Amino acid sequence: SMAYFDLAAYERARGVDPSDSLARAMAACDEATAINPNDPYAYNNLGMTLVLLARHELDSGLDPRPTVERALNELEKSAKIDPEDPTPPLETGKAYRCIAEYELLQGRDPSLLIEKATRSIEGSRMLKPSGADTEAAAVWVCAGEAEVASGRSPDLMVRRAIESARLASRTNPADFESRIHAGRAHVLQASWLIRNHRPA
Repeated sequence: SMAYFDLAAYERARGVDPSDSLARAMAACDEATAINPNDPYAYNNLGMTLVLLARHELDSGLDPRPTVERALNELEKSAKIDPEDPTPPLETGKAYRCIAEYELLQGRDPSLLIEKATRSIEGSRMLKPSGADTEAAAVWVCAGEAEVASGRSPDLMVRRAIESARLASRTNPADFESRIHAGRAHVLQASWLIRNHRPA
């Protein structure tokens, strides 16, 4: 299943439709859970695949909420079997961020979802810091976008995003995603300054 997941992530990063690879990954996960319904990794893999599918749906202009709900359900199964695994709370944070971004696009307040994403990421960080700071940076960028949408300054959220990205880069210098999120935070700050006729 993870081979198909990796292929889907590779395809999505290059603008290729990952639907077929995602479907194969989910089928493999379903087979694994049928063989051993107590294997937390099978539920993890299915949850991760569903989160990636939800992001693809979001990017395609579709409603990702049904897919996210299924992802949350699978990740909860994994967490119940192995509560010490940092993957379920981290992927849960990603799932909530996906819905938060969708709500923001729909002109609705995503604050509650951002709060849920943040709590999930903190839960993952308590178990193992790897990956948590990168996702935290992404959530803070989303929170900054929500502030701007409400007519408020994103300064605090931008600072949090940049700090989280810095921590992620320090933990893993090869983590390019954290640098992307830091760049998005700087762009958001600059856009706000320009909108308010200030030097950017």
